[in-house]
Amino acid sequence: MKKTSFLKMALAAIALSCSTATFAEPTPSPDLKDILGGAGGALGNIVEGVFTKTDLTVADIAGEWTSTGSAVSFQSDNFLKKAGGTAAAGAVESKLDEYYSKFGLTGATLEIDKDGNFTLTIKKLPLKGTLSVKDKGIFHFVFNAGGMMKLGSMTAYVEKTPTGLNVMFDADKIKKIMTLAATLSGSKMVSTADKLLQEYDGICIGFKMKGQSAASDDSSTGTSVTNTAVDALKGLFGK
Repeated sequence: MKKTSFLKMALAAIALSCSTATFAEPTPSPDLKDILGGAGGALGNIVEGVFTKTDLTVADIAGEWTSTGSAVSFQSDNFLKKAGGTAAAGAVESKLDEYYSKFGLTGATLEIDKDGNFTLTIKKLPLKGTLSVKDKGIFHFVFNAGGMMKLGSMTAYVEKTPTGLNVMFDADKIKKIMTLAATLSGSKMVSTADKLLQEYDGICIGFKMKGQSAASDDSSTGTSVTNTAVDALKGLFGK
């Protein structure tokens, strides 16, 4: 009897152990979004292709920046999903990089000082002006002729990245910038590039930039503005 009781107790203990192991709640595997979100969420949004709204100041983005290619983000998760997910932003960047290289937008420079004076140079044509904070990560760029007469303005979506800075605009504005660059290159906007810029809703397109952290003085040397450049500038600001 004692052996039988002991055997029953042993079997009961084994069954209880198996039961506990079977119904124990599994430990969930970490999600990439959660991991990236732990670092303030900014890096997670960059990876997902959604514009990151952060409290950037003019001083935060002051420096000398050089374009390495195109930057693409969507203004919300809904726009990103509608476009086809995270692969869409990468696909647009890949296609645009070809045109950026052809028109000379790769290598464009942006100099910003801590007072908000900037010089955007495209194909050796310097566009000067001032910028100010409009909202979280959103800046108001005002372009001037000779540092005095206002030419026009643009809203820019700016975000810091682990490797530099993304400066982006609405699709219709970057289209005008690309047209300007194409004109200065002696080319015309390719219809396929034009179509690509208008294909997605809620998309921000601009420059992926790297540079130095120290701010520079607004002392870049100007270049002569040809009639072609004047005409291109008129198109840039709708005049």
